[in-house]
Amino acid sequence: MGGTLELICGYVGSTMLVFLLIPQIKHILHTKDASGTTWGFIGIEIVISSTYVVYGLSLEALPIILSNSIILLESFVVVWLKILYAEKPPSLPQATTKDEQNTL
Repeated sequence: MGGTLELICGYVGSTMLVFLLIPQIKHILHTKDASGTTWGFIGIEIVISSTYVVYGLSLEALPIILSNSIILLESFVVVWLKILYAEKPPSLPQATTKDEQNTL
């Protein structure tokens, strides 16, 4: 493969990779529900993107660096949304009188 074709493939693939989490982020923002995204997925995505940024820096490969930096940023947006829209556990009823306290 020549240098130009490799560069074109790198930029096309990287551009497509940047759009990986956009549908998930849009869905979470629209529904205000992030339960469909697991912490395991987010964690793996952060590890993968971080290692690829380091790899891209070692190769001085701009497509790898840019796309994985953006994916890393998107992953942290998903983390923030998952925390923001986390399901709150139901609170226990509060007893108001001494008799009610004994029944709880």
